[in-house]
Amino acid sequence: MATKPTAQPAPRSEPAARQRTKSGRQRAAKTDAIAPPGALLLTGPEMAGELRCSLRHLENLVRAGIVNPVRLGRMVRFHRETVLRQLIG
Repeated sequence: MATKPTAQPAPRSEPAARQRTKSGRQRAAKTDAIAPPGALLLTGPEMAGELRCSLRHLENLVRAGIVNPVRLGRMVRFHRETVLRQLIG
């Protein structure tokens, strides 16, 4: 009598924005956005990359009123020199 092979579950693919730690918990992947040299306005991930902080931390700085973004309709952009000036002084 032949035995049926047991079906192995298909490997789960993780979404691009999430990673699993060794303990199995999910965490957000780091953003590696690089702004082109001479760019006037940067996106959130690009500005976070310039500051070497997480996007969440940059959002918290905006929410606290420490950093003022440029809003163009629904788009949120950051002027590099203005943000650095706001953080220093």
